[in-house]
Amino acid sequence: MPDLRVRRTLKSIKQAFIDLVNEKGFEDVTVTQIADRAVINRLTFYKHYEDKYDLAQKLIIRFGDDYEEMVVKRNLLARKDLSFSQTFHILGPELQSMFITRNEEVKALKTLQIGSLTLESEIQQVLSKNISHLIHHDTSVLEKYVLSSAITGLINYIIDMEKLPNYKELQQLLADVEKIFDFTN
Repeated sequence: MPDLRVRRTLKSIKQAFIDLVNEKGFEDVTVTQIADRAVINRLTFYKHYEDKYDLAQKLIIRFGDDYEEMVVKRNLLARKDLSFSQTFHILGPELQSMFITRNEEVKALKTLQIGSLTLESEIQQVLSKNISHLIHHDTSVLEKYVLSSAITGLINYIIDMEKLPNYKELQQLLADVEKIFDFTN
């Protein structure tokens, strides 16, 4: 683990980058601006990152790693035969931290595209890799597409509204989805 001074520098660079991307847009942000905002010199920036694209890529991947940790916790809870309500209450604070407390970071990361890498593609990859564990059976390509899209939509709602849906809202959503696909009528 890096020493305290390095951790502070990395945190300062990250925050400066997030603030600038949210203010100006990624294309208009320069390394000089990041360094100035972080109160470091450009050489210090280059000790840690090749350029702003490298920084952006690392931030997206790190967020994806954090998200995957939460999905793994969700999988572990699913094995304990907890109800959805119990699981939601256990993971709620983590969801709050990831998507609401870090809202400015997420908003900045959502605007980035580094090659084919986006925040959404990173989240989709995590979901695709873990979806069969979440629902306890092998999933078809259709299930992976639809379920990961639904979860991504829910994540976008949390980010945009800056709040978690409550349990009752989620129950209603699931009931509505069931009605949409009720072919018996």
